[in-house]
Amino acid sequence: MGIQGMHQAIKPYARRVHVSEFAGHRVGCDGFAWLHRGAVAYAQELYTKTEGQRWWELR
Repeated sequence: MGIQGMHQAIKPYARRVHVSEFAGHRVGCDGFAWLHRGAVAYAQELYTKTEGQRWWELR
């Protein structure tokens, strides 16, 4: 999913910044990967009828 090789292509131009540097700006975030990951985890729980750890708790 997404654009293959995009992360490697933009890596030389990326830098870590504090979120406060974006004050007053609009930022877009592609949350589809998070939705997909959560949906897959929940589908597995429904199929096995077990309650597993939430994917966001695994970090």
